[in-house]
Amino acid sequence: MVSHDDLAQLAGFLAYDCTVQLAMVVAFVRRWHQTPIRERYPKIVLVIQGLAIVIPYGYWVAGQYRDSILANLVASVTFNQAALHGELIRVLLLYCNWRRTRANVLLGAADTGAVVTKRRVTAAIRDPHPGSNGKFDDVLQRQGAGRVDVFFARHPTLVREALWFKVYLIGMAADLVVVAAAYGACHGMSALPDSFNLFNNTCMLLQLLIVFVVIAHLGNCNDAFHIKFEITANAILGIAGNLVANYVIPPGGGANTTLQRLSAWIVTRTTIAVSLFMPVYWARRTTLRIAPEYGRMDRLLTVDVIRIAFTAYLEKEFAVESMLFYNARHQFTKRWSTLLGRQAQSAGAGTTTVATASATSHSDPSTTTTILPMTAGLISMPDELLDDADTIYETFIKVGSPFEINISSGLRRAYEALFEPDRPNPSGEDPTPTIWIDTDIRMFDRAWHELRSMLEHAAFRRFLEGDIAADLVKMG
Repeated sequence: MVSHDDLAQLAGFLAYDCTVQLAMVVAFVRRWHQTPIRERYPKIVLVIQGLAIVIPYGYWVAGQYRDSILANLVASVTFNQAALHGELIRVLLLYCNWRRTRANVLLGAADTGAVVTKRRVTAAIRDPHPGSNGKFDDVLQRQGAGRVDVFFARHPTLVREALWFKVYLIGMAADLVVVAAAYGACHGMSALPDSFNLFNNTCMLLQLLIVFVVIAHLGNCNDAFHIKFEITANAILGIAGNLVANYVIPPGGGANTTLQRLSAWIVTRTTIAVSLFMPVYWARRTTLRIAPEYGRMDRLLTVDVIRIAFTAYLEKEFAVESMLFYNARHQFTKRWSTLLGRQAQSAGAGTTTVATASATSHSDPSTTTTILPMTAGLISMPDELLDDADTIYETFIKVGSPFEINISSGLRRAYEALFEPDRPNPSGEDPTPTIWIDTDIRMFDRAWHELRSMLEHAAFRRFLEGDIAADLVKMG
């Protein structure tokens, strides 16, 4: 006999699913081909969430037939495990997409020469600056394509939805085999043994942990469409729901109590909302192409594979020196920060405070309007960085350098006055620079700000309009 509380609970489940849940599914299907829904492989998402929808109903049926081993097996294994298999399949598909996109970019960049090797940079630097000790030539080194990248580049089937859908069906078939084997072993018992429940819960938590491990291996994968965020949120909710249902809520005299079914319903509806409603919300706020905006280029260039792809693109447009300077400046800043940290540990914070205050006062070079000459030269720079700074100047800024960047003449004269204060001026112009360059951790930021302004509104915008950039913005 079904109790009044169970009927009320079932009516509440159905009322929500027939209104709110159905509206989410319809909105998701209507935007099937829009970004960011189409990048999620919506067929797999709908199958996974469809199985997640019936999880509380499976528990409800098992609660009405507590003596039925088969009903409890179907509720605890088939629906739960199938939904978790789906999340695991999705994160593996995301990983394969990321690896293949990365492999294609690395291999293509290696072919065009954008993956700059140490030998190539050393040869370019040695002639204009024979006194260099070669310590800075590795700042432009790029990671080449390894065996894993070649493997993913040669196997395009790893990123096909049909393959992973078959893998998903195989996982569901394995669940049915487990149900059949457990039913044969537990036939005649009044309830599932605790050992089986422990095994089932362990499998669920193990799959969720694998999801976290794969996401951790994605590294700094650019998550512009929030796919990694969505899967991570669902995994966290799944672990929390499993712990609450099995270790926080009291048994109450038997399995599948009203409170346990309610907790399962809350967890599943929350994860479904994350997977269905949030992509629809994002789809209403985005376009098929993500247009560049201020500050966006700097954020995207922190992703290794996007930076390599943009370098390859600039090399085709004969403007690769800008990205090479970006990497040199980044490594120079990082090394200076490391030296400041070491000085703070060994000699106290006195010297570090001065350098940090100088860096803070010029955190935004675009607002600096001081018109003063720099007469102290490089005297305030740590000795370990003198060669590095001079190499950047000789390689990128000096007139006639091998990778001369396109900056204003006034800024170039300021750097010349800083690095070559005794240089004669044959043109007869006033050698006094009109810009003040401090020898602090941000001494090359002003040059990068000029380059960024040009790149962001021209080359980077055209780069984002290409097909490879569309994949990188999604999976970079």
